Amino acid sequence: MKKIFYLVVFIFILIGCTESKKENIKNYDKGLVSYFGGDIITMEGKKLETTEAVVTNFDEIVFVGSKKEADKQFPKAKPHNLKGNTLMPGFVEPHVHPSLAATMLPNEIIAPYDWVLPTGTKKGVSGHKEYIDKITKSITENSKKGEMYFIWGYHQLWHGELSKDIINNITKDNPVGIIHRSFHEIYVNDAAIELLGVTEDDFKGNPQVE
Repeated sequence: MKKIFYLVVFIFILIGCTESKKENIKNYDKGLVSYFGGDIITMEGKKLETTEAVVTNFDEIVFVGSKKEADKQFPKAKPHNLKGNTLMPGFVEPHVHPSLAATMLPNEIIAPYDWVLPTGTKKGVSGHKEYIDKITKSITENSKKGEMYFIWGYHQLWHGELSKDIINNITKDNPVGIIHRSFHEIYVNDAAIELLGVTEDDFKGNPQVE
């Protein structure tokens, strides 16, 4: 019976793949774009390689070569004149830190400026008293004993001083971590230190530890 079951599942997978391919073929012409009229860098080889035209289909490169050959092979491609601009594939700016968004967005955001999210707008806060009032309200309403509660967006230029003692004055029992806007610093209270198991020995040799 197991063999029959796996065979049936495999057949359905093949049918699904076939239908998907048919759909891609059906919409193939709609996704074609021909780029030309600028410096197109291929990023292939150790030396600088350029080409006259590139054709993509739904953002996948399907042709690299001369403009004449691109027009011949893909007459229905939507033309995109670069007008002297430079085009290069696969260029990613690494400093955007895409993983930070995955860390930050699920948590509370209290920053110096508004953050517009799909679920609503997190209003910006300036001033020390205003910031302390805002994080106090958030911590009081949302933090729980035995669970880390994170707030992102603190910056001393907008929000003034922040320390472990300030967070302890808000709550000593619920673990809280306030992440600096730069993501290079995090302020935690005693409950968070205990929950995370952080000790002074963990920082031996750090010149900033007194």
